[in-house]
Amino acid sequence: MSEEDINDERIKYATGEYDVEVVRRLSLPEAGLLRIRGLERCRLLVSLSLPMNSIEKIEGLETLMSLRRLDLSCNEIRQVGEGLRPLEELEYLDLSGNAIVGADEAARQLPQKILYLHFRTYDKKWTNPCCEEPTYAVAMRLPSLLVLDGERLVLASERAKLEAMLEALKPDYFEHLPTRNWLEGLQTTTTTSTKFDQRLLNLEGLSNELSNAIDQHIKNHH
Repeated sequence: MSEEDINDERIKYATGEYDVEVVRRLSLPEAGLLRIRGLERCRLLVSLSLPMNSIEKIEGLETLMSLRRLDLSCNEIRQVGEGLRPLEELEYLDLSGNAIVGADEAARQLPQKILYLHFRTYDKKWTNPCCEEPTYAVAMRLPSLLVLDGERLVLASERAKLEAMLEALKPDYFEHLPTRNWLEGLQTTTTTSTKFDQRLLNLEGLSNELSNAIDQHIKNHH
């Protein structure tokens, strides 16, 4: 095995564990890795971080059935491929700063249970060519996804609902003012405004609950 591969000695040195079979978290940033190999015995891994290497292909993960967090950011990966298929428990995936093209194909090759997905950083400093494709945002909305590129999709959805609610209430809010006296208009405005404010508060409360739940989930898993 070459120096560009992962081996038992590297794993032991990075984790401080004598037995690689009990390792649950492994981080090898800037380790000069060209490929993902040598992890066959690390069956208990739940977190694998290999950023800022020279990895070109997602492979060598077949035995990591318990893996929940995978960071392959800032490598030289050009396609997602079939390498993630065995990772049925994967919840967090960072592929920002690679060279991946084809948003639709990449989305089809991702595990469907992913909750947190990054193809680019929030400030867009590290990205992928697929992020500039017109279908990117739609293609990456996987069934269970909560966060895409640092943005919470659940809250974005609630924001869209709020905007729709505003549009729906605007005609009711103003329709009586031009045709009735100021007192009657004021009464109508107060009633409509109260109903609107209550719906707004309900939506804000729901958004806060969702935000807190997501933050708690992140703390529990990272």
